[in-house]
Amino acid sequence: MNGREQQTKLIIEALNRHSNVFIYGTTGSGKSFTISSLLSESCMIDCSIYRTTAAIISQILIKNGIPTHRIITRDWLIETLTNILERRNITVVLDNAERIDRHSKSDVIFSLCSLPKKPALIVIAKNKSFLRKLDRRAASRFFPAIVEFKPYSAGELYDIIKNNANDVATALIAWEASKTGDCRLAMKMVERFHGTDDVKDMLNLMEGIRL
Repeated sequence: MNGREQQTKLIIEALNRHSNVFIYGTTGSGKSFTISSLLSESCMIDCSIYRTTAAIISQILIKNGIPTHRIITRDWLIETLTNILERRNITVVLDNAERIDRHSKSDVIFSLCSLPKKPALIVIAKNKSFLRKLDRRAASRFFPAIVEFKPYSAGELYDIIKNNANDVATALIAWEASKTGDCRLAMKMVERFHGTDDVKDMLNLMEGIRL
């Protein structure tokens, strides 16, 4: 991904060392997109939806073809996941990890890092405060390589969107979106600017998107 080559390199190196990975950065900094592109076969769990240990592990099982019962126990979840890991390697990605329930943050990290055969674990959050909220036993087991995704610069945003908008629109979008470094905002602007050549109209559209 444009502008994320160094982060991609660090992630690959960490995974090759069999290290867990913690990724952090602001909204729109390319964290989830980079991992989705790099590890298309991973079990990516959206923790803004699945927020407890049971829900997260259930989703890992479902993504590996194991239906979960309406009434399940923690022991069954752990045993079933252990059996799967004995047969194949799995990369688990916990996206939006800051949204995990307060009482489950340490528990789910500790549970995944304490299995006899551990999955490759990647945790994605908006900032490093997630790590400070882990208890000692979870932090000790997790002990990840840390990769920061800084906000995009205007130049990086220009390179990303230059094939999707005319020169004037590209420059305006890159300049505006660089205030937050948010690539999602930039691409939203590209969609709105489609077929628009008037600079005044572009500036008005920008204002509407920010609002």
